[in-house]
Amino acid sequence: MLQNPDHQLFKTSVVDEVKVGPMRLRLAGDALEERVRVAMQDVGILEMADKHPLSLSWGDRQRVALASILAMQPQVVIFDEPTTGQDLAGRTIFMDLAHALNKKGYTIIVITHDMELITRYAQRCVVMKQGRIVMDDTTREVFRHPDLLRDTFIEVPQIVQLAHRLSDCGVPANTLTVEEMTGVLRRRGVGQ
Repeated sequence: MLQNPDHQLFKTSVVDEVKVGPMRLRLAGDALEERVRVAMQDVGILEMADKHPLSLSWGDRQRVALASILAMQPQVVIFDEPTTGQDLAGRTIFMDLAHALNKKGYTIIVITHDMELITRYAQRCVVMKQGRIVMDDTTREVFRHPDLLRDTFIEVPQIVQLAHRLSDCGVPANTLTVEEMTGVLRRRGVGQ
């Protein structure tokens, strides 16, 4: 999926937009209608079927673009900077949707500089520098190496930085989220 969904949208209704890919795969009739319905349902846009895609909000246009891809039933979906231009609520909704699709069996690849997003959702990280892979491991293991990440111009989330600073005090250096940090501190009796 492209960074800007508007580069993918060109039909005058959401349902027609979602039909484009499967029709190019020569799907027709009930099979086409069912595939489109399921894709639109999976991303929560069934009620928008007759609306013009460009009249929708940014997040809804992204969901239309995603449904257009899902209607072709790919095995892998690649998101390029999927949270660009979205507030926290929009980012969360979209990444929760990607997580749900992963649970349904899709392989989801996210290309992003948003490391907070990665610490919350990614199971595995591939870190690149100058076109070469410098690290490929679980997210938890990757973020145990903040110096390497900084060397690749990746900004480590503040909570991960705090965990590293507090590691001498017994906080696990691989703490990735505020929720995890809260749990660690509560178990240590802080703030009770």
